[in-house]
Amino acid sequence: MQRIVICFAIVFLVGLTVVAQQTAIVNSAKAPLMGKPDAKAKMIVLLKGNEKVEMFVDRDGWVLVQTSDYAGWIRSSFLSYDPSEAIKRPSGIGSAPPPGRGTGAGNGSGVGIGAGSGSDEDRTPVSIITKPLKILSKPRAAYTDAAKANAISGTVILRITFLSTGQIGGISPIKGLSYGLTEQAISAARQIKFEPAESNGIPVTVVKAVDFTFVQY
Repeated sequence: MQRIVICFAIVFLVGLTVVAQQTAIVNSAKAPLMGKPDAKAKMIVLLKGNEKVEMFVDRDGWVLVQTSDYAGWIRSSFLSYDPSEAIKRPSGIGSAPPPGRGTGAGNGSGVGIGAGSGSDEDRTPVSIITKPLKILSKPRAAYTDAAKANAISGTVILRITFLSTGQIGGISPIKGLSYGLTEQAISAARQIKFEPAESNGIPVTVVKAVDFTFVQY
């Protein structure tokens, strides 16, 4: 019985591989994002070519990914990525440590194989978004006098956390501009009104990139 349980654990670990968080690009004009790693599962949305996604779990040719609005499973053949760009896996995605080996004492001798599991905190699941985030209003960012005097124009891109409570969470710049324009964009972002994304009717927190464009007229 013990050998059966051990073999089952090993097979499970081989079938499910947690990868370091990594950005990939959809390499097909249309790629179905599925609710489960199964070609017959319900499709969530069709992803477009060159759309960026973040990969989390690789399972038998399927990859669990997160877009700006959705999370789901996609065939690995639809993705292109550079392994050298892998970054530290974020909290919320856990994995089991590699199998351990040990010797035992008694009437006989042998080698035992075991498999561990991550902590409960590391095993927080990734929510599958069934209703995307909806931005109701987005205030225009103020143009600073210094930026006008120096003819600065362009786009500030911010990574914004939209909390399940309907409030704006953390904000960090992906691309900024000088002369106070990044700060003005952040100030405007905090005034955004939105309806939270939902997972099976339950509001969830999502992270989305939002841009603020500054153009002199």
